[in-house]
Amino acid sequence: MVSLEITRRKKRQLLLLSATIFAFLSLPSKQFEDSTSSSATKFLRHLSAANDDFTSFIGYEKVELMHQDIGCISRTHELIFVNIPHTSGKAIEHSFLFDDSRMMLQYDLRQDISQPHTAITLFANSKQREIDQFTTATVIRHPCDRFIAAFEYLTSDRATEWEQERSARIIGDKSIDEFVELMHATEWKIWTFIDFSMQYMFLMLRGKVTTDNVMCFEQWQESIQRFENVLNLEEDQLVNDLPTTPLEYNEEMTCADLKPETRQMIEERYVMDYCLFAYSSLPEHGDSGECIGNGLNKKDFTKRFQECNKLLTQQGIDFREYYTSRPFDDDEEEEDRSDDEVRIEKVKAKLISIESNEEAEDVDQVSTKSGGNYTTTLGQEDNDKLKMYEMMD
Repeated sequence: MVSLEITRRKKRQLLLLSATIFAFLSLPSKQFEDSTSSSATKFLRHLSAANDDFTSFIGYEKVELMHQDIGCISRTHELIFVNIPHTSGKAIEHSFLFDDSRMMLQYDLRQDISQPHTAITLFANSKQREIDQFTTATVIRHPCDRFIAAFEYLTSDRATEWEQERSARIIGDKSIDEFVELMHATEWKIWTFIDFSMQYMFLMLRGKVTTDNVMCFEQWQESIQRFENVLNLEEDQLVNDLPTTPLEYNEEMTCADLKPETRQMIEERYVMDYCLFAYSSLPEHGDSGECIGNGLNKKDFTKRFQECNKLLTQQGIDFREYYTSRPFDDDEEEEDRSDDEVRIEKVKAKLISIESNEEAEDVDQVSTKSGGNYTTTLGQEDNDKLKMYEMMD
């Protein structure tokens, strides 16, 4: 009965919001010159004054602030969720937690929600947008397990048409062992898909981890219940809205099925993910073990990152992620894609390449090179190495 009442209330609130926004957008163009103006707030305040359900769903004063919102940000639940690809974050993205965001997106009152976004875009101008005190969360996954899920997705008909075309050029009919060997041979400097990017890179901003609540793919049920408590939701409200097992659970292929040398190359590539999130060589399944996020916050993870950084540096291991943006025969590919598709993919490459250091204040500090190549501001030695690689390409 409780869940039924919640569903009814949610539908009623959505209808109210839809009707209100429809009326707002139906105003004469002169009254709708600037949707971020104070007149917009006054109009919404006037319409919502007669019914408290509307303001409880999405306060009229929040509409003006959400135009810069991108990714999984809910102003109703005051939540920022960093959706790392292939960690089952899609399940949370499609939950009731972001009903308000989907509704506002329909009316172009906020930006995209479904694509993966890094902390640098999610948290941009956070104080000005009044999201700096929001609850922050993410889901992580064993790097090898996640790599397999990404590979299987990109080589299946579940991928988008553009992803399938790109995958056919980059991956082709290679097995996962052959693909990893190829990427290892090129020092992983070729931009392929954001799906293969390191998990820690999604969470870092100015050398610090941004998320307080880290959930684990491997301990799905425990993580969701813990998250539910953090959000002060009714008992099992979120649990009942999500699948009992995480999405993209690898059944046909596991890390144990890979060649030992393939696993070793993956571990070398994602060494910071393994260190920061304390993953062993092979993943645990079935809610066994304990999620590292249980009891740790962003300050704890930032300290772990600093310790891992120091340890890996002492060992002479370069864990950073940087590459050119042109994989293999992308010259032909660029001609087949629209300007928007090319621009979006290059921006993603640029954002995910931002180094997690204290000096990287914002996107403007990423060095943009001629010829469509985007690299991070790494320091002279690393940039020299990259120039040498590009001359050989």
